[in-house]
Amino acid sequence: MHTPLLYSHNVLHRRSLINGKPEYWSSFVLRRMKLTFSASLITMTIGVVVGVVVGTFFARIALNDAENDGALPAGTGTGLGSFLNAVQIQLMSFLYKKLAKW
Repeated sequence: MHTPLLYSHNVLHRRSLINGKPEYWSSFVLRRMKLTFSASLITMTIGVVVGVVVGTFFARIALNDAENDGALPAGTGTGLGSFLNAVQIQLMSFLYKKLAKW
């Protein structure tokens, strides 16, 4: 077990039922709660990433259609689509860094 975790308040110390030596034990309910929370957070971030990427593709399609119809100058749709992609990459990177530190 990682050394800082040995002295954490979340890790309980108790006597082993087999040999009586001290052992490290954590609550099953607490472990299950942490696992459930982590799994739902990971699932949510995967869903956000998929949604943002699909949204970026649809935005590029709409911008290219507007460009082909003459509503936008030539090359604007590609540039705006690339800008949107760069912004979503930066935002998701920021989110992942915050989650990693949390």
